[in-house]
Amino acid sequence: MATRSNSNPTSTPPTGLTGSGCLIRMLWFLVAHAVLLLSAAIIVAQHSKFFSPVDAVFCGAVIFAVVIRYLDIRFFRGETATGKPATMRHWRRYAILLILVSLIVWSAAHAVGHYTA
Repeated sequence: MATRSNSNPTSTPPTGLTGSGCLIRMLWFLVAHAVLLLSAAIIVAQHSKFFSPVDAVFCGAVIFAVVIRYLDIRFFRGETATGKPATMRHWRRYAILLILVSLIVWSAAHAVGHYTA
């Protein structure tokens, strides 16, 4: 009697193996966060010039990260750091935490820039 394979040829590929899924994770995790850190450093170097184009880039990077993470979870089977499937609850927690931390970093960058001027 022949044994049957447990794999289904019509099943979806495992998470993380698609090129688009990998790209979307790199966008929200690496690119967006790098832009946030770089723009915060530029804000410090500008010596607290409020509402400059760099502030708009900082805000745009926050929005970009939140939207891209949403797309990752909703359409590309995003995962948590432990490799488990991410849920919309994970996205809400990420969005709230990122916004709060970004506000603190943005405020601190302006404060440091102001006091180092």
